[in-house]
This record gives sequence, structure tokens and C-alpha cells, in this order.
Amino acid sequence: MIFQYINYINRKLFKFQPDFKKIKNIKKFGTFYGGYEIFVKNLLKPRVISCGVGEDISFDIELINNFDAKIILVDPTPRAINYYNVLKKHFGIYNPKKYNESGKISVKNYNLKKINSQNLILEKKAIWDKGNIELKLFFPLNKEHVSLSINKKCLYQDFFSARTITIKEIIKKYSLDRIDILKLDVEGCEINVLNFIIENKIFPKQVIVEYDLKKKPSITSYFKLINIHKKILKNNYFLCYVNKKGDFLYLLND
Repeated sequence: MIFQYINYINRKLFKFQPDFKKIKNIKKFGTFYGGYEIFVKNLLKPRVISCGVGEDISFDIELINNFDAKIILVDPTPRAINYYNVLKKHFGIYNPKKYNESGKISVKNYNLKKINSQNLILEKKAIWDKGNIELKLFFPLNKEHVSLSINKKCLYQDFFSARTITIKEIIKKYSLDRIDILKLDVEGCEINVLNFIIENKIFPKQVIVEYDLKKKPSITSYFKLINIHKKILKNNYFLCYVNKKGDFLYLLND
């Protein structure tokens, strides 16, 4: 009972909910579960690094179908790799079916007519602020869930070790001349990655981020979030949207 009371107080006192500047031309792509909002004005053949794949890539598929995007997916988890491998077998196939909101979409439900191995690539490593090290990723307590995390939830939680890669290494490996959209849905790795791109002066035109710390409100998490938010704003970004899931969209000022 006392822990529930503490959690209630933390949620009230340390809720991270900064104001955002409302602008036009914000549009959502993908399902509610796996979709995100982006700024669409003048968006043409965007280069996208999409970190966190799972089993719903409706966002990425729609970016290719609507804008002729090139997307580097980044996810080392076994289920994501298996999902991508099955998806590859259906590249080039048109399908008019609609996908569902379950978080696990059948690969047969995507329209993959425009999708190929050159515009949808999977990098089977964990995004981090240091490359080529072993990072422990813990399996969720609920085996039905797909997302792994750097945060351990209990003493005996299973994990596997993934090799890491940085944004800078991805840019070099895939000869990206720019990053139009960086999506970070990486279950606790986002703060390190955001600090890395700021320190290395890598400035994507749009940054989508799910802050995992928002799920665990406390005075510590609150100030960590305030700190990284201020750093982003100081580097010529502004917050232009926060969706109902709590995903943040930062836009680089022209």
C-alpha cells in the first residue's frame, strides 16, 4: 500500500509534460500501437533510421509507400530479426488488407509492393552511445510482449547480449548523406543515444522519441528528462508534437 501511495505522489509531482509548439503539416502514419506523427511538408525520399522494430512496422512501410523513403531498421532482438526475415519473403507483393492494432501484424497484411532489400534494411544490433560492445537486454516479464529493455525488472530476469552500434557508424556504413527522421523507441537507451548525437553534432531534421523514464516517474527520472529536453532545445530544435502514447516529435529549425 505504501509503495502505491509513493508511486501516486511521484506521478503527480514529477510528471514530465512540457509544452509543445503547435504547427501545421503534422500527420500520423501507421497503427496506434506502432505509428508516429511526422512533419510532412516538403518531405521527399527521406532517409530514416528507425530504432526499435518489434512486430509492427506499419510506420516504416507507410513512409516508403507514401514518400519513397529509405529506412534502416535497428533492432537486435530475436523476434524482430525473425519478423524481418519472414517479411523479406513477401517483398514486392501487393496486399490490400488492413492491418490490426494488436501490436503483432501478419506480414501478409502489409502492402509490400514498393518494399525491397534496398529501401528497408535491418541492422541487427542495439543502438547505443558506444559501438561494438556487449549490451545486456532483458526479456519482458510478460512473454507475450516483444520489447526488450536495458532495465532489469526482477532478480532472475532472463537476458541476452547484443552487439552495439552508434548512429555515427550507421551513417558511415550505409553512406547516408543526411538523416531526415530518427525514431527512438528503444526501451531505456534513448537518453544515451540522444546525448551521443548532440555531442557528435549529428542533427536529424526530425527526432521521434519515446522516453522510457516517463513510465517510472520520480525526482531522478524527472530531472534526467528535463536535462535531455533542454539539451535538445539548445541545439536548434523545438518540440512540435506529443501524441497520446507520449511519443515526442522534435523538429530542427531551418
